[in-house]
Amino acid sequence: MPSESHKIEIEDKKITITSVDEVGILRGLQWLDKHFYMVREQKSIKKVINRKTRFEIRYIYSYFAVYGDPLLDPEIDPYPEGLLESLSEMGVNGVWLQAVLYTLVPWDKAPELSKGWEKRCNVNVYC
Repeated sequence: MPSESHKIEIEDKKITITSVDEVGILRGLQWLDKHFYMVREQKSIKKVINRKTRFEIRYIYSYFAVYGDPLLDPEIDPYPEGLLESLSEMGVNGVWLQAVLYTLVPWDKAPELSKGWEKRCNVNVYC
């Protein structure tokens, strides 16, 4: 089964979420949070919901993004408060940041261009 896939079993007094990985549990909880009103209103319910991931990679580019150096300048925040949580609830599992490649690695041909690369790669980004 693909990553993030999960099964939600709803019984009268118990809800069980099983998944192939931790992110699948998160997706199951997000689904349950969004649809709990429907489940709660039914008096006696027994239901099994199987949710299989269709696309494992779901990236997005922020409309709030501006050109600059968001990995070095904290004032440039392409993902304002709450946006990442909302995107996650919609199933987005990655974000795209604009960057110039030679600013992310040491470049021996022109080291002045890659100045600050250590700081850029030390902000929870895989470089």
